[in-house]
Amino acid sequence: MKKYIPLIALLLCVMVLPAQPSHNHGGKRDNPPKVEEMVSNLSLKQKKTLLEVRERSKDRMDELKAQLNTVRDSIRDYIHREGDNTKVLYPLFDREGELQARISKEMYALRLQIDAILTPEQLKEFRQAMEQRRGKKRN
Repeated sequence: MKKYIPLIALLLCVMVLPAQPSHNHGGKRDNPPKVEEMVSNLSLKQKKTLLEVRERSKDRMDELKAQLNTVRDSIRDYIHREGDNTKVLYPLFDREGELQARISKEMYALRLQIDAILTPEQLKEFRQAMEQRRGKKRN
């Protein structure tokens, strides 16, 4: 009987965790903000640079998200298999965390690049627009 307790606990976790609220709205994150739509006085050079930065970041993010989806599919597959799949699952959990961290780092790097392109006045306008955007999402 004692050997079934961990299996029962794992099954309960698998059934309960998907019902938990997510901080990133079900695993889907919004696309990066289009700064040129939020800041009124960008130069042509700034617009071009922002577009290039966003496209490079989007390509990297798409690749990371594809890898993350593959890992998550594997995790779901092994979790539902009979027996102890710890040797396979634990490295997959580690890889999932690593990919999630790389996605967060990529998002932060994009923010830093955007900040470097904007003037202090433009940055202030952008941050105000972002706050308004966040406020609308909360409502």
